[in-house]
Amino acid sequence: MENALWTTASRSETNTTSNVQDIDEIYHRFIVFAQQQLPQFATDEMNKLFIQKVLAYFSANQAVCQRLDIDPKKGLLLMGPVGCGKTTLITLGSAFFARQRFCIVTTRLIRQQFMKDGFSALLRYGSESYRVKHLGYGPVLQYDQPITYCLDDVGTESPVKHFGNPCNVVSEVVLERYDQFVRRGLITHLTTNLDAEAFSQRYHLRIRSRLREMCNLIAFPSDAQDLRR
Repeated sequence: MENALWTTASRSETNTTSNVQDIDEIYHRFIVFAQQQLPQFATDEMNKLFIQKVLAYFSANQAVCQRLDIDPKKGLLLMGPVGCGKTTLITLGSAFFARQRFCIVTTRLIRQQFMKDGFSALLRYGSESYRVKHLGYGPVLQYDQPITYCLDDVGTESPVKHFGNPCNVVSEVVLERYDQFVRRGLITHLTTNLDAEAFSQRYHLRIRSRLREMCNLIAFPSDAQDLRR
């Protein structure tokens, strides 16, 4: 069913990868790797396509990405029910290819930092999301060394006020990172337990529009099984 954010992937899409030998080989090697790192890791045919899309992204294999409709110049937005292994998958996928390392930060922590430090706390996840070089005249942002963040558990953060004014910290961070994505290609990953409809209700159209530009959506079905069994 189509919605205001994206069209959610369905199980029938698993048939589209049947003749992509490269991604099948990557998939089977990844499962072995994942079980070495996390012995309880398990999967099934329902989750195969969604795992393959994450692996295609981190592989940066142009042919595979194109086949699975993944843009490696964007980030990832993993959407699915509680406990289906979104954070586990994105972490293992990155480690498997030993590239595109990123820092995971929960949106609840960002909220707490905002309450303590105000808007300066949000800048470190936005316009100041770069390595810093300390020179004699002070710190300098290294724009050729961006910091990729994965905003984890988007939608679990509670509302917050700053000097009496309501502020949605996720929206502010997304807008900050979107500006850097346009200017310098800054990558952002997100995970959320919200489905597309709930996400659309919680976040403004402007945020959803930015995320469509910034991210590849990988949406697990509502009855997806936990990868950590």
